[in-house]
Amino acid sequence: MKALLETFRILTSSLGAISVLIAALIVAGTNMGTYWPQVLLGILIVFFFSAASNTLNDYVDRKSDKKNHPERPIPSGRLKPRTALIIASVLFFLTIMGAWFINIICFALVIIAFVAELAYELLFKKIPGAGNFIVGFQAAGSYIFGGYIIAGSRTVWILTILAFFAVTGREIIKDMEDVKGDIYKKTIPKKIGLKKSSILSSVFILLAVLMSPLPYFLGLFNWYYLPAVIAADLIFVYSLTIQIKNPKKSRKIAKGAMFVALIAFLIGAFV
Repeated sequence: MKALLETFRILTSSLGAISVLIAALIVAGTNMGTYWPQVLLGILIVFFFSAASNTLNDYVDRKSDKKNHPERPIPSGRLKPRTALIIASVLFFLTIMGAWFINIICFALVIIAFVAELAYELLFKKIPGAGNFIVGFQAAGSYIFGGYIIAGSRTVWILTILAFFAVTGREIIKDMEDVKGDIYKKTIPKKIGLKKSSILSSVFILLAVLMSPLPYFLGLFNWYYLPAVIAADLIFVYSLTIQIKNPKKSRKIAKGAMFVALIAFLIGAFV
């Protein structure tokens, strides 16, 4: 069970689940109580879809992980590859079926995310940047999914763009961390080198940082949002200063910045 939870990457999967809750709270406002059953189902769907994606990724990357991440469940022998594949398949099926019971838009979003995940893992692994953009799309899609459990919202779309830039930048840093062991796939760092990759990841993350005050200046969030999101921005910027020297630490710090940003979104919408 411990090995399975590790491959789910609980922390990363929780980011998506929290994004769904935030988007739903923003759209529903004081009417949130009416939508709790659908929102709770949506949170579970995104959490387990992310867990399934991570498990499938570990299955597909099991050879390169022997060098990059030998401590992970599959390369360490604590989880059988076949077991991981079966669990990922079951979770994908359950999340797709679950989305059908929310509404047709949420169902379509999960189908699109599933097709994108399969396309990357099975077809586009050799295209540099494909995985970065797909992960960024899926993470950003959590906000759209959460919002459309109830209805569309301009605020949700802005948060979606912010999340896409930040997550895509973080994923490039992750590939910088794994550059020596990624012998079975082509990544941006393998294509253009670490220095240029660091510039590219910085561009994505700094775009998110520069756009982060928009919800306040557009009158969508209250002024309490600004100091909270500035704190997240400073953490993001710090992660960029160490990405070449220590990409692993940089990636972890960037993930922490995302949690702070989630808190900022909540504060901006409800305090």
